[in-house]
Amino acid sequence: MADDTDQEIGKLRRFALAVGLVLFTVAIAGVELDSPATIHPLGIPLHVKRPDVLGIGLCLASVYALTRYWLYGFVLTISPIQWRRRIRHGKDLGIRTDSPALYGRETARIVGRYYRSLGKQHTTFKAGGSGVQELSIPLSARLVAGLENLDYLAPALVNIIALLTYLTYAGISVRAP
Repeated sequence: MADDTDQEIGKLRRFALAVGLVLFTVAIAGVELDSPATIHPLGIPLHVKRPDVLGIGLCLASVYALTRYWLYGFVLTISPIQWRRRIRHGKDLGIRTDSPALYGRETARIVGRYYRSLGKQHTTFKAGGSGVQELSIPLSARLVAGLENLDYLAPALVNIIALLTYLTYAGISVRAP
């Protein structure tokens, strides 16, 4: 089940990144279509009489992609960012077993997944209670985790930046009253 969720979130990430990057590129490049424009999706000629509406459509697609990614990537699942926070704060990792050896192996798997070891330095910890205790994370693992967090946030950040850029370059400014 977790692999299916990861694959679905991966698809949402790609869609959100693609829409955000297209909107950002359209906003920065100042792309305009001649009126009436002719486009050929799937080989069918379509005449666009109001090309200014395409930007609004991209904005709506960006808001849709951002909302879906936030909902499924952060709200309805435990994101890698939330897993790392749980590990650092010694929170319950959701491991249910009576075997201390199995609990230790499963905890090591989870910690290893979210704090990858680079070179000779490894993340050390003691598995006890319901979470991780005496955690020591090397700087290299912290840096990699930070980059992975940024990568996971990228679809949301790209869409927010793209929307703000489009609104700014399209002559619509967001001002406080």
